[in-house]
Amino acid sequence: MFNDHRIRQIFAKNLRGIRMAKKLTQQQFADQLGVSRPTYGSYEEARATPQLASLIVISNTVGFDMATLTTTDLYGKGGSNGA
Repeated sequence: MFNDHRIRQIFAKNLRGIRMAKKLTQQQFADQLGVSRPTYGSYEEARATPQLASLIVISNTVGFDMATLTTTDLYGKGGSNGA
């Protein structure tokens, strides 16, 4: 079962994994997603979650559906899937 904390953790880990796989800085990835670097950083550190409209933009930008981004650990235990 998923709770808000678990969803935030999975989403944060997936964002970081995708960013690292693309070899982007937080600023570069934030620019691609249309958010500020501090806002992006708060997502990646699981301190905040995006509003639904922003989550749709993020999902479309990274090429994963929202359910996958928020409930599937794409990067396992620190690994990378090469996204």
